[in-house]
Amino acid sequence: TGQGEYTVEVTELGANPAAVTFTYQKPVGPATVTIHFKTEAGQEVASRQQQTLDPGTHTIQPWPTDLQPDYVLAGDASFEVIVDERGAVPGEVTFIYELEQAVSEFVDITIYYVDKNSVPVATEEIRSLSEGLNQVAPQPKDLKEGYILADEATKPVSVSNDQANPPSLTFVYSLSTPTPTDEPTPTPPPAPKVALVPVIYRSEAGVELSRETVPAKEGEQTVVAADLTRVNAATYQLVGEAQQTVSVNSAGAATPSEVVFIFKDISIKTATLNVHYRDAEGKTLADSQTMELKPGTHPVTAPQAIGGLQLKGEQTVNITVSDTGVLSQAEVVFTYVKPATPTPEPTATPEPTTIPFDITPQDKYAYPNNDSINFRNTPEVKDGNVISTVGRKDLAHIIGSLKNRAGEDWYLVDVAGQQGFLKANVVTILSFNEAAAILGFTPSPAPTATPTT
Repeated sequence: TGQGEYTVEVTELGANPAAVTFTYQKPVGPATVTIHFKTEAGQEVASRQQQTLDPGTHTIQPWPTDLQPDYVLAGDASFEVIVDERGAVPGEVTFIYELEQAVSEFVDITIYYVDKNSVPVATEEIRSLSEGLNQVAPQPKDLKEGYILADEATKPVSVSNDQANPPSLTFVYSLSTPTPTDEPTPTPPPAPKVALVPVIYRSEAGVELSRETVPAKEGEQTVVAADLTRVNAATYQLVGEAQQTVSVNSAGAATPSEVVFIFKDISIKTATLNVHYRDAEGKTLADSQTMELKPGTHPVTAPQAIGGLQLKGEQTVNITVSDTGVLSQAEVVFTYVKPATPTPEPTATPEPTTIPFDITPQDKYAYPNNDSINFRNTPEVKDGNVISTVGRKDLAHIIGSLKNRAGEDWYLVDVAGQQGFLKANVVTILSFNEAAAILGFTPSPAPTATPTT
């Protein structure tokens, strides 16, 4: 910044000026400011936005594109942001919103004044009532002479959602009778208390599905029945009682204070599970599977071997899907490793024994029928000839077959690089295709006979 060129005069007295200073500053470019729309409690009521501003001073105003219903701006209507070599200052601004307060609406009801035979004794009246519970007293303007109120001094009317309950009132009058002057005028009993009771329709997960308010009167048992039209019958089903009884005491308190009807989500929730087959380094060995599972427990089983690698860990994993479609784990990964060739301890392996039997060569594969099958170094059952124990997951390569001195059938096998003997009745021979699938190779098609002429 500043002057980019200076002239320096040099004489016998020296340079004039003696020093030249060039001043630099960091170039100022556009900067980004993040705009939030939240309540005082920090709840977001609209998606955050970002604006890129050029250097200078800018006034930021709120323009949310997806503001939640009934929220209005309650805080500052604008913020000033400066963009200079520091970037945007401030880098974030937050506009505060609050729920708009409901405006009380007035609802008109009709009030009738009649005698005990339902004959009018005064002109009907239209009266406007505000939101909430209203105690309405009769106010006839042209009541016929001689008639007195023979009904309650006040009657409750509940106004909610622009609806009055009940929508009209009727006050009953009767002809007055002379009262002896020496007898006191009886005091009318106090009007019964009325309470407005919330009725809530809620899912088992605690989500409120609908709400209404019903009046309950002192001295009466008010039965509140579930209005099933307030919820989606294809998704929710009522569980528990279909109706509840509310009572009101002399203090105007309702028992229960609110009525709650619980609904079960009966829609079928499925979940997608991904199953992978990888080696120890994470390399994919076979195509991953995608499974659509319904609520319940599902066993997921992997092949014992792929491409000559052996499965490490459990062959079957049980996956649970909750009623709301949540998986017990996000995915299943089966890992395969090279078959381990154990090096037996010198003291643990019996000395090799010469096999005094005729062995018929074979090339087959088999699995033991049970776990903890004795793997022996001679084809006979006796103490001291057990090399190790094998189980259902140990693949045995049958090298040959023989009969021992007792006439029993035995196999000479290789299990994980160790040779030994297994009795024929403790293994299950695999078919050629089964062995091919486990060992990870594709069998060649059988040769086709060439016709002779």
